[in-house]
Amino acid sequence: MTSKFIIKRNRYVDSVSLMSVTDSVKKADGIENCNASMVTAANREILEGLGFDIPADVGANDLVVAVIASDEAAADAALALGQDLLDHKNAASGGKTYDNIEDIDLDEDPYDLVQISLPGEYAAAEAEKALKKGLDVFMFSDNVSLEDEKRLKELAISKGVLMMGPDCGVGYLKGVGPKTAERFEKLGIVTLADLLCHYPRRYIDFTKPYSIAEAPTDVECVVRAEVFAKPGGRILPGGRRMERITAGDDVSSLEITWFNNPYAAQKLQLGQEYYFQGIVTGGMLRRQMVNPQVRTAEQIQAAPFEAVYPQTEGLTSSAISRCIRQLLPHAELLPDPLPPEMLAKYRLLSKADAVRAIHCPATEEEAFAARRRLIYEELLVLQLGIGRMRSRGAAATGAPMRRADPAPFWQSLPFAPTGAQRRAVEEILNDMAGDTAMNRLLQGDVGSGKTLVAAAAIWACIRAGYQAALLAPTEILATQHAEGLNRMLAPFGMRVALLTGGMKAAARRTTLAAIRNDEADLVVGTHAILSEGVEFARLGLAVIDEQHRFGVRQRGALAEKAANPHLLVMSATPIPRTLGLLIYGDLDISILDELPPGRTPVKTRCITGKRRRDLYRFLDSEIDKGRQVYLVCPAIEDVPDGGLNAVKTYYEDIAKTLLPDRRVGLMHGKLKPKEKAAVMEDFKAGRLDALVSTTVIEVGVDVPNATVMVIENAERY
Repeated sequence: MTSKFIIKRNRYVDSVSLMSVTDSVKKADGIENCNASMVTAANREILEGLGFDIPADVGANDLVVAVIASDEAAADAALALGQDLLDHKNAASGGKTYDNIEDIDLDEDPYDLVQISLPGEYAAAEAEKALKKGLDVFMFSDNVSLEDEKRLKELAISKGVLMMGPDCGVGYLKGVGPKTAERFEKLGIVTLADLLCHYPRRYIDFTKPYSIAEAPTDVECVVRAEVFAKPGGRILPGGRRMERITAGDDVSSLEITWFNNPYAAQKLQLGQEYYFQGIVTGGMLRRQMVNPQVRTAEQIQAAPFEAVYPQTEGLTSSAISRCIRQLLPHAELLPDPLPPEMLAKYRLLSKADAVRAIHCPATEEEAFAARRRLIYEELLVLQLGIGRMRSRGAAATGAPMRRADPAPFWQSLPFAPTGAQRRAVEEILNDMAGDTAMNRLLQGDVGSGKTLVAAAAIWACIRAGYQAALLAPTEILATQHAEGLNRMLAPFGMRVALLTGGMKAAARRTTLAAIRNDEADLVVGTHAILSEGVEFARLGLAVIDEQHRFGVRQRGALAEKAANPHLLVMSATPIPRTLGLLIYGDLDISILDELPPGRTPVKTRCITGKRRRDLYRFLDSEIDKGRQVYLVCPAIEDVPDGGLNAVKTYYEDIAKTLLPDRRVGLMHGKLKPKEKAAVMEDFKAGRLDALVSTTVIEVGVDVPNATVMVIENAERY
């Protein structure tokens, strides 16, 4: 295949011309693809991803018509056609190009928008010319100064036109000042492109109204009714003004009230039918609605569905909608990453049509088609990104090793591993013996034996002459891992070191020296492993436990402690395989789908407030049997109106009251490391019957005698 292009520098080209160029060139013999675009930082990567070889010296002031052809002759012929179209030697192209904005004759060519993709130093001057001619300006340009932005916006406002671009701030829009822009930023909306891509979370459907009698109570609905009476407003104690009307249909009446909104009632006409959207309350004899939205039949015919957007304090859904509607006429200027042939093959809307339809659908089918297109794009971009991550991860390993035989490790155990554990270890050892670095996710329920599988991988790594590291999210879990792994690895003469943030300076220096001098075969620790000063002599395997507690960068930071070490991440979160392949596309997946012999299934129960005393009687009976229990709360201290159980209050007012004769301990993240260690040691040793804690003990709980865990405010997890 051959990639070629032609360049038109500093030209003003209407979108009709661009589309006619690409449509005509694509029909030429031997052409695989064609694209006409202004080369901006945003779309250069898209073009190159499609296979177009755009030279580095092509800048944002250049219009490129590029083709991918079967051979050079076909490419030359197609580009000659494109050149003709751009120069308008072929009058059938239907569009025009201009060397200067001043040449545009608005009487002859009724354009209303100029797209500018020049460097910032030129863009401001050209934008000023267009705004003075009364044209909306859509800018793709970078590096426009703040002074120029302010001046251009003021000029646009004075001319009653828009000055905008996908990377321009929302402050370019009419009616959006600095405070409103700050509120938009709370929603993650900074640029105009962000705003166009702020999609509704639901719609109000005005096409299916209820009669008053059939309207459901205490839920949002639309009621169609005729205004019968307008008794007028009155002032309530405290200064609030109340407006009231009565509306009805052939069967029932509806009393409608507004507070501090006199215009809402005044604009309604007696004898006129309206659509009221809100919550109906009351019984069949007296139905009421407070502060509803009102629509006429004409308004519903023009916009049958009203979009409801995620909102924030001071920024309502209707205000967001007004801003978005300013941009919808220019939705075509959002880059569309899907080529026309893909749209045709999968019957997808264009990006512009989908964006317009998702915000203002005319029918349910149109809204569905828009969602389908946008979801397809999101998933495609996600998969392409994951594919790039996978290809980048397929680098030659910096820890080559021979395929290990795990038999000696299995024989050293006092029990037999499960079939799932053996299968996972075989997959891991095969990966570690390959030419590329392992990137594998080990998923299994609590108690399925993930730590044993990791221990086998660590054993094989150390046997091959490398160091291993295990990263845990909490000091408690890191300490448990260090103790358990030391028991399994010490018989082979393998040395385990613990590194946490709570260590004293002298102990930390000793541990760091051991890691650096290859005197520690396995390093178990918390985030402290990621800190500067931790230098491995020969890191060959990085294991991350409870991987969902760490970000991608933290995972990468551990992997960067050596040249492409093998990576194993573990999670107890149940993940269906298809979803796992989507979320962890850069990782291979091993699943532990069976529990070790003797493990009983976990029973889960939901207890309401009415049965709380029954719950504590059950806990008391478990403690009588010699067992122990956990009680987990989401907060450390009370939060006003938070509705959350805090461990300190729960410990004093509930646990000690309802378990009066039991030894109850308290654990939370604000305790010092020594205090946390002492509490956990007391619980593990059986000196405590119950432990009230925050989620600091959420992962890696390793007290076999504890049989019950009570989770307060479970809806928060």
